[in-house]
Amino acid sequence: DATIRSCDFATEQTLVLHSPEKKTDHVSIDTEVHLALTPLEPIVFFGFHKRMSVTVVGTVEGGRPPTKIKTDLKKPIVNLACHPRLPVFYVAYAEGLVRAYNVQTYAVHYTLQRNIHCFVFICFII
Repeated sequence: DATIRSCDFATEQTLVLHSPEKKTDHVSIDTEVHLALTPLEPIVFFGFHKRMSVTVVGTVEGGRPPTKIKTDLKKPIVNLACHPRLPVFYVAYAEGLVRAYNVQTYAVHYTLQRNIHCFVFICFII
């Protein structure tokens, strides 16, 4: 049903982070979901494969409400990742485009355009 939940294994409690309100938000059971967590803030980024927006939601009760990030690009999302130490999250789009966004403001840091058909995100701990 496209509901995103967090689970606290210590207390065995779950919290609904995001539940689609409109029927158009629902996806089929076969839909691939991309998730990215940042260790810097209690938020999660998620986007449905081949859709054109990323949703940001808080992972703690009373945290950040769901916010949909729509970009000026008309390209579908194929992957998401967060930098382990910097407030940056990355969105990989179809046709080899990768954009880096600021975690707090969602402003574009930079865009990489390569003729790549496969994306692998590797986090190095420096």
